[in-house]
Amino acid sequence: KFKRAPETNFPLVDAISARDKKTAWALYVKAKERGAVAEELHGIIFWGVKMLYLCANYPKEEAIKAGVNQSNYSKYLTNSKKYLGAELSDRLRVLRNMYHNAHRGDGDFDTTLEQYILKV
Repeated sequence: KFKRAPETNFPLVDAISARDKKTAWALYVKAKERGAVAEELHGIIFWGVKMLYLCANYPKEEAIKAGVNQSNYSKYLTNSKKYLGAELSDRLRVLRNMYHNAHRGDGDFDTTLEQYILKV
């Protein structure tokens, strides 16, 4: 028997970084069906947008020192060019505020995360 590899949420991040809204939404729905919670999905999306930001705004050596995996650098650099100037910093701000607002009781985390994904 072959063991099936556990599904991860990295394809969701890949779809968001590539600005593929349709795939991102489908992967988000699958993740929710598997039982992923908003905090888990938010965390990995935040990580992916941070990687895009670092690749877009820092030389390769600095981005790698800041946590970008060398093997992922090219992919994130390429995808970062699909975003306009300050758009990535704005997206990071939105994700940060979403997290804190949800934990203060200001809005539903799942709903705001869904809205974020639909605006990819």
